[in-house]
Amino acid sequence: MRTVNIHTTAIALVALVLFSSTAYTQIVSRQLTDVIKSNGIGVIDIMDIATQRDNLSGADLEAYRLDGNGKLTFAIDVNEAANGTEKASTQGVAIASAQLDVMIDGVNYSFNQYWTQTQSLLMELGSATRQMYYTVIGATGTNDITSKRSDTDLDEFGGILHVTVDQDLTNATSATLTIYLLETDTSLGDPEAFYDFSNGFEGIAIVSQADAQTLDTVAAGRDEAPLVITENNDQQVTGSLYYPTAENYFIVAYEDNFPNPGDYDFNDLVVAYRVRMDVNLQGDVVGIHGDGYLIARGASFDHNWMLRMTLGESVTGSAELSVYAASSTEPADGYPITIYADNELIIPALTNTRELWQDPPHEFVNTLAQQNLQLGPRFTFSFTPNSTIPQPAIMAAPFDPILFVHNTGYEIHRQTLSPVLPYSQNTTDGNTAFVDGRGYPYALVFSEQWSPPLEYTDLGIAYPDFISFIVDGSPTDWLTTINPEAVRTINRSFWEW
Repeated sequence: MRTVNIHTTAIALVALVLFSSTAYTQIVSRQLTDVIKSNGIGVIDIMDIATQRDNLSGADLEAYRLDGNGKLTFAIDVNEAANGTEKASTQGVAIASAQLDVMIDGVNYSFNQYWTQTQSLLMELGSATRQMYYTVIGATGTNDITSKRSDTDLDEFGGILHVTVDQDLTNATSATLTIYLLETDTSLGDPEAFYDFSNGFEGIAIVSQADAQTLDTVAAGRDEAPLVITENNDQQVTGSLYYPTAENYFIVAYEDNFPNPGDYDFNDLVVAYRVRMDVNLQGDVVGIHGDGYLIARGASFDHNWMLRMTLGESVTGSAELSVYAASSTEPADGYPITIYADNELIIPALTNTRELWQDPPHEFVNTLAQQNLQLGPRFTFSFTPNSTIPQPAIMAAPFDPILFVHNTGYEIHRQTLSPVLPYSQNTTDGNTAFVDGRGYPYALVFSEQWSPPLEYTDLGIAYPDFISFIVDGSPTDWLTTINPEAVRTINRSFWEW
């Protein structure tokens, strides 16, 4: 057997040929028997159709190829679990590779030039950088698809995959489409969590160009999907990168008695925040936006809370910050303000928190067992760089949420970071590591499901596995063991307004 590898660099534009020598005088879409399995791999016999009708012949494949002006087109039924922002109305996968192998007169021809209508900038599991991958987006059932030409229910299918084939297929005796879906690093949240493969099976149909156009016009799920990249005249992007996801927040909490342990209740300030980065088609960042909420303040000390991101060398630009009192649609007095960036962006989101948020006659807010919950202030910011920024140059999420404690003069960071504020006492006093000698941190970032301990309640009492985690490094899921009588549950449905 001889194998011929065919690498095409452009779509062959050939005249549409009307044919009458094949078994079918009109091209109709047909569902194939094989599927992409839950391991993300599909080995699809494209001559084997799912109905009881006779399987496709080489002449049939050639008819599809001519209908496609030199390509075969496949529709994919995206069937994914609800990870990231995936839901019934929008689901997606990314394609790591696709290859069509056709046996013609004893010779194997391989075709590996493929494309879809959408792409996304994604990080493969184990990689260190994001790259562009073709994506397939769909939904669970699409009633807008009304084609009557098909032997398959197109309302179950979403995105389409084209494979360039510049070889007559009339004499084909076998044809196999091998697809590998991309295993994304879902720990990054969206877009990776959206475009992972997690459920399967993905059904496949070979489709006519008329049906392909219908599917592309409907674009099921595309409007709700994260970071959908399509080329247009100015080569710009119509999507963004989200941290942690398009619909979730980071929660950061602090013990503000640094470098002393204090009561170690980790409720001195609790803040929710998230970030969106707009990118161009090359994957460079053209804008950074964020918002967040003050959730709890269990401190006698006064603070400033800031969010810092390093941007890379020679990056400048300006940001606009607004702060809103609870439930207000108008910025507080003195806002918006402009912040200028030079190699790094520091957003002073919440200033003088003790004055900013009070609940008389209580000294604290949302940390006492019998205290009525209070809505907190909200902030938003939008940063425009003077030039595009390579995405890898920007500090990785969850970035650097900083607490500056006015009463002590110390700044507090996550334990892997260093002091950055020129006016703090940390460097002068030699307190530059944000973990004590026993390994206890002073700032922790959680998912938004986290509940802060009640006032004067040690974190190790509220979460009994925490001490073991600090001492032995296990269990890593210490957050799942909760003493419900020792925490103040403040659900997102309350604090987000």
